[in-house]
Amino acid sequence: MIVQGKIIDELGNPLPGAHIVASGNNGTTSDFNGFFQLEANELDTLKISFLGFSSKVYKALNMPRTIQLDANNNQLPEVVIHSKRSKEPFYKAVGFKIALATIFLGGLLLGNPKKEVSGLKGFAKVEL
Repeated sequence: MIVQGKIIDELGNPLPGAHIVASGNNGTTSDFNGFFQLEANELDTLKISFLGFSSKVYKALNMPRTIQLDANNNQLPEVVIHSKRSKEPFYKAVGFKIALATIFLGGLLLGNPKKEVSGLKGFAKVEL
């Protein structure tokens, strides 16, 4: 059977990218307008989830056409990211990576592909 519906928040706004998973390991996500369509067995249970919202579970036969998810007020722990300045200027590191990529392509764009290219004294190897 085909199960379809629309997933919205408490204000009636669609939730694009919500996850819908059937107990038979079949799943999908909602589109930009919150709509989804999924093939499931009549006895399957469907779990609807979206980050920051409480999940809901329904039987495929009793699935409503519009599913409203409620905001979950649980706070995620704070994440702090520290950076460390490289001793080498950014343009040199990027230029080096571009040069390596060019070597590894082995003239693929020029119409002269090589079967095997090694670089950095055997540190990296690409086979085509």
